[in-house]
Order: sequence, then C-alpha cells, then structure tokens
Amino acid sequence: MRNNKNGYYFYLVKPLPSRKSNRPKSFIDYSELNGDVVRDEHKYTKILASHEFESHSFQIKIGSDITLDWIRQSGMREPVIIENPIGLEMKMPSSTLTV
Repeated sequence: MRNNKNGYYFYLVKPLPSRKSNRPKSFIDYSELNGDVVRDEHKYTKILASHEFESHSFQIKIGSDITLDWIRQSGMREPVIIENPIGLEMKMPSSTLTV
C-alpha cells in the first residue's frame, strides 16, 4: 500500500502477463491445399483494370423523380442510378470526395 500526496492509500496492481502457448506452431499455406494449381493473387485487380464490365439494366433517374409515391409504387426492389441528386432534398458530399 502506498500513500499519494493527497493522503489516500492505494494498491499498485500489475497487469497479468499474457498467456502464451509453448506448443510448436504450424504454418498452413491454404493456396497449396487446392492441389498444384497456382492461383492468381491479383485476379480482381486485373478485372478492374481492364474496365470491361457488363452493361446494367438499372433504371436511371434524376433526384426530382424519386418521390414517396414512386417509392411506394416501385417498392424499390431493384437498384436505381440517380444521375443528378437535385430534388432529393438531401445534402450530398462534394464531388471531390474520394475513399
């Protein structure tokens, strides 16, 4: 027990050391489990870089077309592309925003 400058007594408690296993660890290369087939690690990067995408069948709307009546009628069962957000009555991030 120790006394601090305010006259209070307190105990010093040391954190418990983390428990580590002494067993030997094995490394599993999951890519080799598929046989002798070498997988291309950058498959999706190559697809995105090619810029060859299938055309979409989504509806293209402008913000003023999205009304409560339209939502009730369509049920929003399919994705919609909104080319111009004007009329949505919502604050949109700037066009320079990147993720």
